[in-house]
Amino acid sequence: KKKDKKDNKKPSSSVIDQTSAPDNQGANQGNNIQQGDPGGQTPIMPATATEYTTSPIEYSLINSGDLVLVNSQYEYKFPANDIKLVDVYSNRNDCYSVSDMTVSLDVNVIAKINAMMTDYYTNVQNNYLRIIGGHRTKEEQNDKYQNGVSNILGGYSDYHTGRSFKLGIFPKGESSNIYKPEGQYAWIDQNCANYGFVVRYPAGKESVTGDDSSTAIFRYVGVPHSVYMKENNLCLEEYIEAIKSYYCN
Repeated sequence: KKKDKKDNKKPSSSVIDQTSAPDNQGANQGNNIQQGDPGGQTPIMPATATEYTTSPIEYSLINSGDLVLVNSQYEYKFPANDIKLVDVYSNRNDCYSVSDMTVSLDVNVIAKINAMMTDYYTNVQNNYLRIIGGHRTKEEQNDKYQNGVSNILGGYSDYHTGRSFKLGIFPKGESSNIYKPEGQYAWIDQNCANYGFVVRYPAGKESVTGDDSSTAIFRYVGVPHSVYMKENNLCLEEYIEAIKSYYCN
């Protein structure tokens, strides 16, 4: 089975040892959505070894959490209480839009998106970015597969995690397109790691992710993981392998 074009992916779910991840941009803890305070661009600060701690994780939890890996080899297990889905439309701020009222993501992920988009708007002064894809159920993914819209079977899409979303650009009076890090829109690609996001399918990593590259699909993994991945040019699969090399007594 292959992947969705730009929107197609076969994800897999296998989570590895997770290190502690401090919250970013003052986004709220827990399940309360925070709109985010305008704060301007936050520079990516290089991490040092002293900023990291190694934390053990129970084996029963490896199929859940912000670092859960879903691709053509690892199926998402839909563990109970892994995510709290809410619709983006009702919980977003005015700094971006969403394609319809049914697109949903994990509540914590939306909080981080709100913080990122607030700072994006403060720096760039446009609200033309739009979330055009989010969480999918196994049944929804299977429908796409059976209808030829996707080459990914249900259970193997990263969208199942509620932490991945697809971004589009919808400028007023102009043609729309999927997100590309060009011109003023490059701010998102350059700064998303500060808010816990990474490009899920970066160019040059196709043989590792097992999917076509896409500049428009982002995945929440949390800080400091996102910062480390960006600084070291790692996709999620590579980062998970790197984590495996650390042994916690």
